[in-house]
Amino acid sequence: MENNIKNRPQKKKKTKLIVSLITVLVVLVSFVGGYFFRYLIEKKEVTVTSDLVRIIENFGYVFDPKTGEMRELTESDYADALVNGLLDEYSAYYDEQEYKALQQKSKGNYSGYGFSIYTESNIIYGVTGNSPAELVGLKAGDKIISANIDGGEPITIIKATDLTSLIATGTENSVLNLTVDRDGEFSGKSFSFSAYDFTASYVSYYDSEMRFVFRADNDGLKGVSDSSERMSVLSANVAYIKLDHFEGGAASQLKKALDFMKERGRTKLILDLRGNGGGYMDVLTEVASCLIYNNGEKNTAVALTESKTGSETYSFKKSNFYENIEEIAVLANSDTASASECLIGAMLTYGDRFSKDNLIIEKNADGVARTYGKGIMQTTYWLLKGGAFKLTTARVLWPDKTTCIHGVGIIAEGANATEKGNSAILRAVEVLS
Repeated sequence: MENNIKNRPQKKKKTKLIVSLITVLVVLVSFVGGYFFRYLIEKKEVTVTSDLVRIIENFGYVFDPKTGEMRELTESDYADALVNGLLDEYSAYYDEQEYKALQQKSKGNYSGYGFSIYTESNIIYGVTGNSPAELVGLKAGDKIISANIDGGEPITIIKATDLTSLIATGTENSVLNLTVDRDGEFSGKSFSFSAYDFTASYVSYYDSEMRFVFRADNDGLKGVSDSSERMSVLSANVAYIKLDHFEGGAASQLKKALDFMKERGRTKLILDLRGNGGGYMDVLTEVASCLIYNNGEKNTAVALTESKTGSETYSFKKSNFYENIEEIAVLANSDTASASECLIGAMLTYGDRFSKDNLIIEKNADGVARTYGKGIMQTTYWLLKGGAFKLTTARVLWPDKTTCIHGVGIIAEGANATEKGNSAILRAVEVLS
């Protein structure tokens, strides 16, 4: 889960007298007691750190193995070293361009091919809705056998770096060709597509006769329904909704899908959070308002955070729950994390229309049906010179004010601990029946 804070200096009108007084004080502090004052107010650790940085700035160089030459260290080098060497895996430093891209992504504006693969694998981890990859038919779980750029010599793909190195050899308009295996459907099928800018879709809907997805038009994303794809395994009163992330227009897209579900006369919902790694707290609370009934109460807490600066409650002020929903089943796996786990926790806390018996989790490689287990929050602070730091700032609790699943996850047992694939959906249909 993430919470954005932008450090913008506040501009205030000051009289000439106040400005003059401040100027005099600054001069006095700088020339009379500056050096002593610095050591008086700083901790020893801060002083050591600043001295080390000063020495490195004045005298330090690094041997660059790529160029074979010495290069001077930059501010970005210091930031990367601090984040990667000292802070946790969820913290990050972004330079100015990376931060701009991150801001666009948080709004649902993406650029690229629109899919990702596991680091040490050739298996596709996720495919972004309405992306080039999704529109040609790639799906999460597909195994990439080989790839080439612009019809060149194919290379075997074993892990993520094989593919990223290949893509780096292309140009902005290059065509990526993938040969893919998909269990139970085909082997050795080819997909060809280029990278471009697109608006991400985070929600897709299916029932036994129809699907409802979001596609780009001149005004952004528009919900489109058709019968070309459907889930024949679903009962006539059951709808299936896949929610991929808590960012951009995810909440508004979910509302439109739930509207479509209501129009279709479906009364039971399968909510698929498999592969949903989380997102932003404001999107989480808006999504929760649609899925948590809580007797229609206002100001319903979805999560609580504990940090150095105190505690904070994240809640929705108005319930947007759809009264036609009689029961909900939730699908999860080991990649269900952060805001997804928080949503599950809130739904379990209030208990109406959803219970632990309706939570179906796929088994991981160790045979345990467990979600990821991320119960901490990051906050992004932008820097005056450009770029930003994302730092872990808080521990996250469920609305019961006690449960924190960090490092533990949520566990399912018995029949609700399923194998990967269609088993989870089949179990959800059984539970809802």
